[in-house]
Amino acid sequence: MPLVVKLALRSISLKRGGLARFTSLAAALMVSIAVFVFLFTYTLARAFETTLISSLTRSEPHVVIAPVGTLSKDSLGSVVDRVAGTDGLTSIRPAAAIHAMVSANGRSHVVVIRTAESEGSGLMIGDLLAARLEVAPGDELELVVQARDESLRKVRTRVGRVSSSGLADQDLSVVSVGQSEYAAIVGDEIFTPDHIEVFLADPMTAEDAAARIAALAGDGVQAVSWQRSNRVLFESLRTAKSFAAVVVLLFAAFGMFGLAITTAVLVRERKADIAIFRTLGMPQRSIALSVAIHTAVIALAGGLLGVALFYLTLSTIDASFFLALLGTGTPLRTVSIVPGVLEPALTLAAAVALAIVSGLIPALSAARIKPLANLRHT
Repeated sequence: MPLVVKLALRSISLKRGGLARFTSLAAALMVSIAVFVFLFTYTLARAFETTLISSLTRSEPHVVIAPVGTLSKDSLGSVVDRVAGTDGLTSIRPAAAIHAMVSANGRSHVVVIRTAESEGSGLMIGDLLAARLEVAPGDELELVVQARDESLRKVRTRVGRVSSSGLADQDLSVVSVGQSEYAAIVGDEIFTPDHIEVFLADPMTAEDAAARIAALAGDGVQAVSWQRSNRVLFESLRTAKSFAAVVVLLFAAFGMFGLAITTAVLVRERKADIAIFRTLGMPQRSIALSVAIHTAVIALAGGLLGVALFYLTLSTIDASFFLALLGTGTPLRTVSIVPGVLEPALTLAAAVALAIVSGLIPALSAARIKPLANLRHT
């Protein structure tokens, strides 16, 4: 084993007393906390964002073409014809939506009824709404909606299917129905749409697609992407990410400060030893390298502990606990957390690199320690 490495390992040995041992343990602990907090917040934020995007793009149209004024049946057809050739478009359909009061078993809830491609008769409701109303497929429901003449209209219908989108608001407050049944509910002889729903092969291109669709559709309509309609959610997510980044930076700063103090204390306590090594001919570069290795090993040990705590936390705690950490306002009912391998490796590398930087000044000061003159001339 090279002498430089032996010197570094001997200097961090827990068998040796002094303040350096205590500061080394404290610095390693700070590094482990910083690594754990970074990996935990990064993985949770990424999982939340990925699950949210997946749930939204499955349950909502990617672009909604809505009238600025009144959209007639004839003009709607012309809009569909004009935008049907948009690149990346997989389907386009006229649609409508209306608020309603749904009741069953002495319970009621305000919902949004919207049209969808129905595979059968009856309403398609979320499992949260089904649980609140205590209904199952085939059970009867009563709807109260506002008809075209602004009068209240009561309609009795049945539950066709119960599903789950993974979004709390969707599963509690959104009801889907076929176009013909929607017309019967609102009292129309034929289905009258009030907007157009567009679905894309790549939902992440919805912003660009909305701009192209708006240009093709002409005046009197606006095209709104799913990102824009859910911008409040994503702004909240960005705010949470920024706050988490500040917390991680604070822990990282404390860790670097602790490593700098540890290295400085080590150099001070081992000043006589370093002077002897210099007297025996060890070059300044080797002295500085041994101190840098000492700092890097502390950071690596703390980082490995942080990574171990990270994997242990994800493997032992249920995903619902992580959603509870995000607060009661989160739209997700579940989140899929899959820890990666690349992120921990990069985090460890970054921790070691920052540790070497933080210990650079003490390492250079150690290299400038002079040899023992009286020993050198004996």
